Amino acid sequence: MPRLRLNLAALRENRLPAPPQQIPILERLLANEGALTLSRRELLGLAGVAALTIPDLSKGIGSSLLGGFQFLAEGRRVRFRLAGKDRWVIDTRLFAGTPRLKADQGPGWLRVRLTGAYFPGTRLPADFDCEARRGLAGWRMRLKFALGDLQAEVPLESWLAGAEPFSARGEVQATACKLGGGAGLALAGSARATFLPDWTLRLSGRQIARLSLPGAEIAADTVTLSLPSAATPSLLRQPPARRTLFCLERGNRRWPLGRVLAAAHGERLVADDQAFESVTVEVGQTRLGTVRGAMVAQGPSEEATLYFRPGGGLKGSDGGDFALPLRNARYALAFEGGHAAKRSPG
Repeated sequence: MPRLRLNLAALRENRLPAPPQQIPILERLLANEGALTLSRRELLGLAGVAALTIPDLSKGIGSSLLGGFQFLAEGRRVRFRLAGKDRWVIDTRLFAGTPRLKADQGPGWLRVRLTGAYFPGTRLPADFDCEARRGLAGWRMRLKFALGDLQAEVPLESWLAGAEPFSARGEVQATACKLGGGAGLALAGSARATFLPDWTLRLSGRQIARLSLPGAEIAADTVTLSLPSAATPSLLRQPPARRTLFCLERGNRRWPLGRVLAAAHGERLVADDQAFESVTVEVGQTRLGTVRGAMVAQGPSEEATLYFRPGGGLKGSDGGDFALPLRNARYALAFEGGHAAKRSPG
């Protein structure tokens, strides 16, 4: 097994993995290739009078406006296509566990079920049940996840285009992953969830995520879970083939991460409870189910929130202990040894 090493080049150059961000409204409009991808509210914000000609989204935007919808079942993979592009892909090779995919369809209806699947490197089930039916205003989809029993109904074409969110509420109680050395990530509490076709799941709720580290524990009211592609930068030099990303946002909370910072003899790294704004945790697993991954805490790029004190009695111009301010601070840690759901062979 290769030695676990951080991807220092990516850390130094700030090429860090991050969950996909929603494209700004105007940029999406300018990049539009003939398929409408803006919600009624967004259009009202850009050009109120023109937006009045758009059909009510509560009834769904039909295929005639968004482009043709296609459903393709290909054994271990299912693709939802809109305007000739893959928008939502369910591929068993993305998941750990023993994922099984079943797809059925008939005139004006379809159903997809994923069972036995886990997000790689975690104990979180990725199973879901999807049903869709075609109506006068287009297709409507009902989607239910095993995680938190999250379920909602949305206009399918609008959701695939990014104009209508999948929003649901549920109770999430799960140990996401054990990171080794006593560290771990847990999700617990009432959550408001948003799910996007690119497999980005955003959970919001009071202390919905808790990250335990040696010497510190932090809580977040918002956490984003995503499945990175092979092209997404990794925190590890040799990342696992299948990965899951978690991004915890500090918001208005205080994170005592200064307690876990280390320095050499006589030196100190000083950080307050607002030194870092987000923590990204990347996990994957071996065929034996051992978790391999890393985390990085990031601070504001333009502000000095971390200070290096070299010690040795060195004084600053004000007579106090000399402290070197550090901007765009990042604290990274690699880990191995936890366990998750075993990956399916192949």
